[in-house]
Amino acid sequence: MEKMEKINGQGYLIVNARSEINDVVISVITTILSKSSLYKEGTVIVAMTYADEDQIKVSARTVKSGRNVRDILGRVVSDIGGEYGGHKYAAGCTFHISKEEEFLDRIKKDLEIELVKV
Repeated sequence: MEKMEKINGQGYLIVNARSEINDVVISVITTILSKSSLYKEGTVIVAMTYADEDQIKVSARTVKSGRNVRDILGRVVSDIGGEYGGHKYAAGCTFHISKEEEFLDRIKKDLEIELVKV
């Protein structure tokens, strides 16, 4: 079993829980993190976990206000395949587990590009 990975970037946090957090509660955890005083306004919180044998579930939130996480996830998932939904400040997606590293690379790049735009 692989351990969780925490990726801190400028203006974002990615938590790759792998199989350490149940997919049913990943959205709740992301919401709790986005409401905590640990992260400044505008920070994007992305949490991901294995949903079953071949899927990854992702939950994304912005702290108070800021970037459109639905659009960010939509751009990444459109390129790697999968489904996404939600709204500007709270969104999620699912994709095939084989795309895990590609998703991480793409989401980090997209979040860094988005930060420059803001």
